[in-house]
Amino acid sequence: MSVSISGSQNSNGSTVDSVNNFVQAVVDGFNQVGASEEVVDEIEQKGEQLTEEVGQLADQIESNAETVEDEKDRRSAEIEGCHNRLSRLDDKIQQKEVDSDGATPTPDTETTSTHEPVTSLEEVVTLSETIAEDSLTSNQQRSRFIAKNVEDYTRSVPAGRAIKSSEIRRVLSASEDSSIHTETVSRTMSFLDRLGDDDVSIKETQSNEKVVVFTDEIVDRIVSLRSTNHDVVADTHQEAASTS
Repeated sequence: MSVSISGSQNSNGSTVDSVNNFVQAVVDGFNQVGASEEVVDEIEQKGEQLTEEVGQLADQIESNAETVEDEKDRRSAEIEGCHNRLSRLDDKIQQKEVDSDGATPTPDTETTSTHEPVTSLEEVVTLSETIAEDSLTSNQQRSRFIAKNVEDYTRSVPAGRAIKSSEIRRVLSASEDSSIHTETVSRTMSFLDRLGDDDVSIKETQSNEKVVVFTDEIVDRIVSLRSTNHDVVADTHQEAASTS
């Protein structure tokens, strides 16, 4: 009697298949020596349990590795954002020292500062598409996509503008033309919350659905930043065209 154990299909198929092949070899061996059907059935059952447990462990390891990668990237983005903010603060301090020596500030100084990112989320929004694709994780890119279009995808609420988790799932599904898992939505919301500092928060509705809330201030800054970046890109293209 020959017994076949079906393989488990998952992203760690090679590991599961190796265990499955080992179990199958054991079953075949007992069949060849004429073991009773009861013994073979018991071995097959134990083998299926072992294969399933290995598959679950492999999936958990993969999930943990993705979590570690996301956390590493999040911390890198936060550190880079802190460095950028410290650099801008140092520039402002130096400018104030110059002004205190009697220099007259130029009219452009005030205007320029209104277009500078305040949070790490705003800095991520200002990244070029090429840099974003090369330096951000998939969930960070999803957070960036929501933030870039925050005025379009959110609705007005007393605390600012908000978007529900179900709406984030729908927006991401439409943009990627694929189904979006609950964990992906959760991580996207988490990145928005972390990178947005005090200007972004996660709340719950009366029906216990999670909602990302943006303050009106950060929404206004993002819109302003996008407008400024668009103008810079347009000027660059015009200059390139004139020199060609």
